[in-house]
Amino acid sequence: SQDEPMFCYMMGDFVKVYRPFSKLRFVYGGKKREDYIFGFEQLPNKGDMLFITGGEKDVLSLAAHGFNAISLNSETAHLQPSMIEELSKRFNHIVFLYDCDETGKRESSLRVEEWKAYKTSRVVLPLSGDKSSKDISDFFSEGRTSKELWEIVESQAL
Repeated sequence: SQDEPMFCYMMGDFVKVYRPFSKLRFVYGGKKREDYIFGFEQLPNKGDMLFITGGEKDVLSLAAHGFNAISLNSETAHLQPSMIEELSKRFNHIVFLYDCDETGKRESSLRVEEWKAYKTSRVVLPLSGDKSSKDISDFFSEGRTSKELWEIVESQAL
């Protein structure tokens, strides 16, 4: 309904239902895997840049604007060493693009430090960090463009 929208992400053996206006925002059905990577199957074999984001909605927002992106189960989830190795062979730049809240800033900084051998970087968007202005989908919904994102990436991550 208008008051209670729901979005379903099909994840193979399970589904993740996102209810943005509910107290319990995420509901799972089926056998949930902790190590899933949303968007991985859609990545090209090779590319210049890959964004690792905090959620499925962010992946879809970036993909809609022509960017390669994946997300883990959450911003506090960790990539397996074999996965960062594979991604680093496929992409020239791996950029963590988490929310602009305290958790997102802290976790993106930790992930860059964790994977510094792979020359990862991070971008912190110029957003307030509150509930309505904290992630890449908010960035685009505020009327910002792909070109503006590239300028931010170039100034912070490259």
